[in-house]
Amino acid sequence: MKKQLRIELERAFTGWGMLLALLIGGALAVYHCVTQVVPMANAMEEMFAPEMLEMMKQKGMLNSPDYLYCTWLGGTEFLTPPTALFYTVFPILAALPFADSLFADIKGGYIKNVCLRTDRKNYYLAKFIAAFVAGGVAVAAPLLLSFLLACMFLPAIHPEILTNNLSAIRDGSSFAWLYFHMPMVFIALYLLINFVFGGLLACLGVAATTFLGYRFLVLVTPFIVYLFTNSLFRLLGSKDWQPAKFLLSGYGADARLPMLVCGLVLLAVCAGGYFVARKQDIY
Repeated sequence: MKKQLRIELERAFTGWGMLLALLIGGALAVYHCVTQVVPMANAMEEMFAPEMLEMMKQKGMLNSPDYLYCTWLGGTEFLTPPTALFYTVFPILAALPFADSLFADIKGGYIKNVCLRTDRKNYYLAKFIAAFVAGGVAVAAPLLLSFLLACMFLPAIHPEILTNNLSAIRDGSSFAWLYFHMPMVFIALYLLINFVFGGLLACLGVAATTFLGYRFLVLVTPFIVYLFTNSLFRLLGSKDWQPAKFLLSGYGADARLPMLVCGLVLLAVCAGGYFVARKQDIY
């Protein structure tokens, strides 16, 4: 099992799909930094010049800036173009590295050679684990890059609820206590949440291989499910249940239940795909 997992992880992280996903995600992170973070840093420098501070103090307008934790790519509910674009292609980035690998192995005959040398359940389990890890990294790495770029330009000042002007996070928001008391842990938690959903969407593509006969359909299945879910709950007026909303750390409502339910549904579908794939005829 360990050997097979190592092989699958190596295939996932050295393929063109991972490179393409990281290039697209990295480009969006840099684009966000140039168009959103740098202008914010320049505005902050002007705002807190000595003469400006004196004027604000006289008018009673002096506030504590909290820009860092709500200005990175996944940190704001008020969608900027790069953020909106990233969370539109989110499932595509997750699927690119390895979601279609099972389909390629079946069509190319690779799976027959592997299953002659190892237990089928080991191969499929390694395949799903590798797809999960690769999909998670493909979406979480650009978000981490965006946050690190923001750290280069904006001060890590502790957010205060009374001066929390740019962020939509309030007392009733998801994990609000963490945001106002341990903001770095809050950011790490949302990176993990995005990692998990990216991994589950990638596994969804692997699971779809057992039902679909075209490689392109396998790759776009996560995107179709993601788009359908967002559109459905938007039509129903249930914004909290839209993945494109609750995956944002700056989302202002309490979306912990939608996160849990959507995550468990995806996990159940992927687990079902795993057990179906194990019984599929490969010869």
